Amino acid sequence: MRVAVVGAGPAGLYFAHLWKKRHPQSNIELYEQNPADATWGFGVVFSDRALDFLRADDPDTADFITPHMETWRNMTLDLNGEQVVLDGVGFSAIGRLKLLQLLQQRVRSVGVEPRFGKPVESLEDLGEVDLIVGADGLNSVVRSAFASDFKSSLTYADNKFAWYGTTSVSTH
Repeated sequence: MRVAVVGAGPAGLYFAHLWKKRHPQSNIELYEQNPADATWGFGVVFSDRALDFLRADDPDTADFITPHMETWRNMTLDLNGEQVVLDGVGFSAIGRLKLLQLLQQRVRSVGVEPRFGKPVESLEDLGEVDLIVGADGLNSVVRSAFASDFKSSLTYADNKFAWYGTTSVSTH
């Protein structure tokens, strides 16, 4: 089976790894328009529950990435000088670039070599494939090509976004 994965962010890399691991006879071609170490975004946060799902389904990958994560149990909000503790909220975080580098190692460990700097401008660029996986983000070529089949739509709207940062150092 020939599989084309368009996009080598976390989703594309992890899909390629899992598919090849479970279907070693498949030929996986993984395309990414950007260089290997290019990323947009700061980090990825996993809840304890999400890590439980990962560990149950793929303990090797969970064990591979978790030593590179920062973990915390409680969140403390400082609201007008008053501290509010949200306890029992377990999370782990990892820098996005580090996660990508680790997932690149995982995908290579099963024999898939990502093709960085290879934009897919049209699905015809992929040639004859049995399965196309669209992991190519907001301006997805795959989603655009199948917009009527997927019944997808894109709407632009105003968005309120807050990014919280702190100079406080964790004491865990």
